[in-house]
Amino acid sequence: MTSLTVYFIGIITHVPQRTEPASARAVAVNGSFGMSLEINVGPHLTRQAVPPHAARLLIPEAFVPAVPTAEIAGAPRLPDPLEGMAAAWELNGVILEVANPMQTALTFSSDYDQVPSLSAAVDQSGLVLDERVFNDGRASCVFEIGSGALDATIAGEAATVSLTVQTGDASPQLRITEAWSRKQSVITLQPEIVTGTVIEPFIFITNTGIETDGTIDFLLHYNLTTYTPDVFPSVDLGSLSGPTPEEQARFARFDFVGQSLGCSNSLYP
Repeated sequence: MTSLTVYFIGIITHVPQRTEPASARAVAVNGSFGMSLEINVGPHLTRQAVPPHAARLLIPEAFVPAVPTAEIAGAPRLPDPLEGMAAAWELNGVILEVANPMQTALTFSSDYDQVPSLSAAVDQSGLVLDERVFNDGRASCVFEIGSGALDATIAGEAATVSLTVQTGDASPQLRITEAWSRKQSVITLQPEIVTGTVIEPFIFITNTGIETDGTIDFLLHYNLTTYTPDVFPSVDLGSLSGPTPEEQARFARFDFVGQSLGCSNSLYP
C-alpha cells in the first residue's frame, strides 16, 4: 500500500460535495489569455489587467520509473521542466484522477474549510457555476476526487490544498483523460527510497502566472462562475495552518514559496 499526495498550487477552485457519498472537484480554469476587467476603485471604474496563467502537471523525477514517451492527449509535454522534475505537462482540457484508490471515503479537514471563499472574497452570495466550464470541458483541468483526505496549508502567502490518497498497491496511477475526445493515458508512480526511508510520491497541479503573479489574479477563479467581478478581491486565509517542515521543504525545493496571496486556491461557494 502506497499513498499519493497531490498539491494544488495557484488558481484552482475546489467544489466539494459533502453529502454521502462525498466527492469533490478541483478545477483549474483556463487563464491562458489573462483578463482585462473594469474594477471599482473608489468612485471610479478603472480597467485592470490580470496576466495569463498556465495549468501544468509537475512530477518530481524520483517518483517516475519511466517518463511516458507517447503523446498524452490534451497534455503536451513541456520541453524544459523545472529542475528536479522528471517531466512537466501543460494541461489543455483534461480530467485527472487517481486510477487505483484503495479508500472509498473522502474526508475534509478543518483547514480545508479555511480556504478563501469565492463568495466572501467579493461579497457576493448565490454564485452560480458555469456548466460549460465545470462540466463541458472548457477548464484547463478538472481533478475528480472520490476518496482520500483533503487538507490545506499555506505556500508562500497563498492557500494551497492537498489531497492524499491510499492506493491498493505500491504503484499509484494517475489517469489523464482528454475531455473532448475521451482518450486516456496513465502515468505510473513509485516511492523513493533514501537510505532505507520510503518517501511516498507527491505531485503538483499548478495554475500560475506565466510571467507574474499578484493579488488581482484571484479574480480568475470567477471564470468558473457566471459572475463577472467588478471589485478587488478581499482574500482571507482565516486561521489556516502553516505548512509542516516537510511541506515547507517541498514547496521551497520547487520554488513555490513565492506565491502571493492572490494566487490562493479558492473554495466554492
